[in-house]
Amino acid sequence: MTDTKNTKNIKDIEGKLCELCSTFINLFDKLQAKGIISQEEYNIHTMVKIDFLNKFCKNSTD
Repeated sequence: MTDTKNTKNIKDIEGKLCELCSTFINLFDKLQAKGIISQEEYNIHTMVKIDFLNKFCKNSTD
């Protein structure tokens, strides 16, 4: 029973992290489009988030 609960909690946390990463990437997209941050800053801030989305989140970059 505890393993099932832990697995559900982990999946819930992963789902929330997927949403958070997507939100931040969208924010950085807008900041870069408006010229507030450079392409280099954009890459630095989004690289790990995109990697996480690709590894753990379904339909993350569609």
